[in-house]
Amino acid sequence: MKKLYLFILGRDPGLAKLEIEAVLDKLVPGEYKILAGDDSVQVVELGVFKPEWMEEFGGVIKVCEVLANSSKAEVLESELSKK
Repeated sequence: MKKLYLFILGRDPGLAKLEIEAVLDKLVPGEYKILAGDDSVQVVELGVFKPEWMEEFGGVIKVCEVLANSSKAEVLESELSKK
């Protein structure tokens, strides 16, 4: 099952975006999709992100798993209480 991850970019967003593609192509070729993003964050759909992969990144500050996604507070509270 694919999950959503937020890749928080560092001070050189252009380089960090290229780095995300290069590193994920090496680690999980063809098993990820960059869905959206801007100069501070990239939203990536991926099967799993292993913490040790952070060593591969220089321009990504943090990677966060999206636990719930909704515009309604009740839905978010319900989803988060399940985790």
